[in-house]
Amino acid sequence: MNTEISRLAKLHNRIFAVAHLPNFQAQVISAYYKDYRNQAFVVTEQALGRHKTTIIASSGEAQQMGIFSGMAIHEIDGDLKHKIQFVPRSKTLEQNAHADVIRAVDCITPMVKRLSDNEYLLDITGTPTLRRCGIEGAGNELKTCLRNQPGFTNVAVGIAQSKICARVVARKAIPEGIIVCNSSANPEFLQAAVDLLPNLTTPEKEKLHKLGILRINQLRNLGRGILRKLFGKNGERLFAASMGMDLDVAGEVVALIAEEEVLEVDVNDLEELFKIVLRVTDRVFDKIQQRKKLVKKLVLTIQYGDNQKTETQVDLPYPTNRIENPKLLRDRFVETYTRRVALRSISIRVVKSQPEHGQLLLFDSTSHKKQKRTQAIKDVRARFGFGAIENGNYFGVSKTGK
Repeated sequence: MNTEISRLAKLHNRIFAVAHLPNFQAQVISAYYKDYRNQAFVVTEQALGRHKTTIIASSGEAQQMGIFSGMAIHEIDGDLKHKIQFVPRSKTLEQNAHADVIRAVDCITPMVKRLSDNEYLLDITGTPTLRRCGIEGAGNELKTCLRNQPGFTNVAVGIAQSKICARVVARKAIPEGIIVCNSSANPEFLQAAVDLLPNLTTPEKEKLHKLGILRINQLRNLGRGILRKLFGKNGERLFAASMGMDLDVAGEVVALIAEEEVLEVDVNDLEELFKIVLRVTDRVFDKIQQRKKLVKKLVLTIQYGDNQKTETQVDLPYPTNRIENPKLLRDRFVETYTRRVALRSISIRVVKSQPEHGQLLLFDSTSHKKQKRTQAIKDVRARFGFGAIENGNYFGVSKTGK
């Protein structure tokens, strides 16, 4: 094993990676709308013409013209206004992008958590990618995943033994670098600006700047006692941050369970599409069974040929690890697929699960027979591949869904 990996693993038993997507709202527009790629445009918080319309993100081409986030529209030179495009923010598109990011990084690890609009935390401890590629190689793999799908061009990555260190060095790596921080004593962390610390409030930042505290090592050198005198109970949080200690920076990272099928050609045949829905759902439940989970709630997402997405929640009657009611899935799919435009992709993700702990028997009187069938399917797939057999539920649904 790579000596650097061994060092990190021995220190804290965890290795975290943070993917930071700078200028997120503008990158989303470029990723999903080809017409805006390599163009000068800005994303605005509200429709043009309203009072105090501000820019929340700008493309690289617009930045080269001196136009940055935080500026008001009226601050842009009149001549430049005719050279850029104004795009209103789409929170729906951003939510779709968040879901796509989480699905994309599943090629690295299912242990992923969204931290903010533009940051994602991954627990990459013991992953095949880490063992195969080493730490920096894992960072490059992560960047590749996000560049391929959904198509972000700028991805900064920080890797460290604590969440807060990974988050700080990822911000330091903007716009598209990779920084590995093997301990909180690493200069990459200690020499970073205090402004890069997560959860640092504006009053705290201003007070530290007035005291001449601009770097994390300066903050650490103040010590716990002085920080408590200056900031009260928040001084403890600031000292812990300066030491690279995780308090409530990100919480636990949980494994995402999701599957997607991207269609080679756009499809609008309802029966064919529903077979795909069942196939994707089957793969999700295969993961659920592997991880010994029960699921109560799913989210079905469909992407049309014009890239518009719609999603719906599927509430199951009780926690389960099998496709018990295909008709319920069919009904939700029909409710969601309303435009009758050909579909580009179909995805299913789990939003609520719980450990198995033998609870399935409480809900399912025919559990033993179904478990035997499920195990038989798994045995065939283990020997001949996942696609060697399809769940019998595919064939038990008539064209009317009954």
